[in-house]
Amino acid sequence: MTHLLTTPATRSFLLLCALLACDACTARDRPAPTLPVATPPPAETAKTESGPIVFCGKTWPEDTQTISCSRDEPDLRPLRRLRSLRVLTMDSHSLEDLSPIAGLTSLETLWAHRAYIRSYEPLRGLINLQDISMTGPATSLAPLAGLHKLRRIAVTGVQTEADVQVLSRLVNLREIEAVFSTSHLQALRTLVSLQRLLVAKSKLSDLTAVESMTSLDTLDLTGCPVSRLDPIAKAPNLQTLYLRDSQTTDLSGLAGAAELWQLYLDGTNVSDLTPLQKVPKLKQLSINRTKVHDLTPLRAMTQLTDVDLDDTAVTDLAPLIGMASLRKVSVAKVAAPAAQLAKLEAAGVWVSR
Repeated sequence: MTHLLTTPATRSFLLLCALLACDACTARDRPAPTLPVATPPPAETAKTESGPIVFCGKTWPEDTQTISCSRDEPDLRPLRRLRSLRVLTMDSHSLEDLSPIAGLTSLETLWAHRAYIRSYEPLRGLINLQDISMTGPATSLAPLAGLHKLRRIAVTGVQTEADVQVLSRLVNLREIEAVFSTSHLQALRTLVSLQRLLVAKSKLSDLTAVESMTSLDTLDLTGCPVSRLDPIAKAPNLQTLYLRDSQTTDLSGLAGAAELWQLYLDGTNVSDLTPLQKVPKLKQLSINRTKVHDLTPLRAMTQLTDVDLDDTAVTDLAPLIGMASLRKVSVAKVAAPAAQLAKLEAAGVWVSR
């Protein structure tokens, strides 16, 4: 036996077995081989866009800052690369989706007139926006809550109290133009910098909040169910007031409106102008299609320059004759005496018949 173990052949065989056994032991401790991982192809949306930027029938360089388009352009995707764009105004009735411009964070002015915007969500991150004007069925202003640089907003509608609350937190607003479905504006008391409130055809009837709007100079209540005007007179800087086709009948609430100089009462049931004698700076008065028939209260209003009384029952213009400040009178569909009209014209007043 010992002789067999010492033969060269036997020793070689044993050495080979030992080597194989050692390799098997160490193999357990070696890390598994790393297989190459295939890299997936980039998604289609991640491809770098290139080529000319064509929009509204024109080619735009990538550093474009202002675009004004009056063509019907329903697709805003060509604008995605215009990262320097600051002003975009459009007049497109087919436009519905603002998503392609969600990344244009340099935008300051965005107008989409006659459009059919379904959601303001794409505007949520456009924190440099200062001026928004658009139409469409979008029903929530919540995406605009963080746009604290907004100075002007014109939208189709403010539907809920929550929307009014959104506006109340945009404290830099200078102008709001919208149709409100709420009956009051109490939450907007905080907007002490607001200068223009244009809410024609809204359901507003309570104007108490206006008292606190110390910067307000223009208020449009055309077609609103407004009857009590006392809060308006308390707005210290109000200069222009539109009450056309509203439910206004009594003007006594305007007495003391110290800065009011433009007043539009067309289509109301107002019949007595006497309270306007206490509106000292009134210059322009429009009473077309009202129930006014007596102009005597205007005789003492020495600042009046323009009076429109089309389609009224006024038959005597004598209170206007000799009024030194008067420059224009409109009397279409008014049975005014020809002699009085001649006197007005002789005094340099432009008479529009």
